[in-house]
Amino acid sequence: MIKRLHTSDWHLGRIIYGRSLLNDQEYFINNFFLPYIKDYKPDAIIIAGDIYDRKIAPSQAIRLFDNTITEICLECNTQLIIISGNHDGADRLTLGSKLLSNMGVHFISRIPETPEPIVINNQNECVNIWPLPYFEPVDMRDYLNNDKLHSFNDSYKSYIKYISDKMPLNQTNILTAHCFVTGSKTSESESPLYIGGSGEVHKDTFSLFDYVALGHLHAPQCINNIYYSGSPLKYSFDEEKHTKCINKIEINNKNISVEKIPVPAQHDMRKIIGKFDELIENAKHDKHNEDYIFAVLLDDVPIFEPVARLREYYPNILGLESSWMYKQSNQNNRDMLRKSIESNKIDDIQIFEQFLSQMCGYESTPEDIQIFNDLTSGDDKNI
Repeated sequence: MIKRLHTSDWHLGRIIYGRSLLNDQEYFINNFFLPYIKDYKPDAIIIAGDIYDRKIAPSQAIRLFDNTITEICLECNTQLIIISGNHDGADRLTLGSKLLSNMGVHFISRIPETPEPIVINNQNECVNIWPLPYFEPVDMRDYLNNDKLHSFNDSYKSYIKYISDKMPLNQTNILTAHCFVTGSKTSESESPLYIGGSGEVHKDTFSLFDYVALGHLHAPQCINNIYYSGSPLKYSFDEEKHTKCINKIEINNKNISVEKIPVPAQHDMRKIIGKFDELIENAKHDKHNEDYIFAVLLDDVPIFEPVARLREYYPNILGLESSWMYKQSNQNNRDMLRKSIESNKIDDIQIFEQFLSQMCGYESTPEDIQIFNDLTSGDDKNI
């Protein structure tokens, strides 16, 4: 039996709402990933692209990944197969790759000049892993010398046909790549490869393989023999309901079993929705108050410094949206936003009453209102 792990989309160095997630990523690696490898002892680990969040990665992210592969090399007897994704700087990622391959760490960031699998042997089982990093259709056109290749689907089909003669079909064949398969579920934190169908690859394109280990999409999902492990951390608030995981794959006589291993998060990511006073009251009893929080206020009146006041209970609040401000509007449309604000105007007395209630802790009296009216009207004879 051959044991293998599939993960992707680490996005080391990711920043959301101005907050670096490097500490959370370090927690994933040091408190979960490396201990799991040492306990499970897989024969191979696939990281299917987007190691870093941007092509020129921050030095802290590079050091974190360097420490990770060093520990895997020194402490674990396992092969490590890493392909580049659309976020990675391909040439930077493969520094020292020829030397590292002799130690079982395989970096692939360009279409291989001579397509050959990385072979994993264990007793009577043999698995061939075919790495194909992220590429543009123009790269495949040049590689195959075929001017008719303009879409990702055509490029993948042509490449798979090109290597099919080299594939021993009596053995297990696995492809690892970084792309978008038609019909897959997307998340807000992903960068679109292309607009429209030219960036999509049809699921039937991969029918020749026993298992396809993909990266790019952040939700764990499966379509036939195609698997996205998803990102190990949540990178947007629409991923709130995701159960983040890595895929554990066991292969025995070409029979493949796949199990999702949940990844514990240092900080979960979730939305809280309600009127401000309700959110404050709930926060007082929230046992998970250190989660990354996005608040959605349903109040019909403006709230004074809501983020600062919520941060007293939620130190990791990252953002806030107010229904009062955005009601019946598209926040990306300035004209609609302006009209919405105008339609939701409240008079000065209401603002004054809200200030006394929210900041001073008591309701206004008729005398307070009279003083306010005298001050704002400029009539201060009786004051």
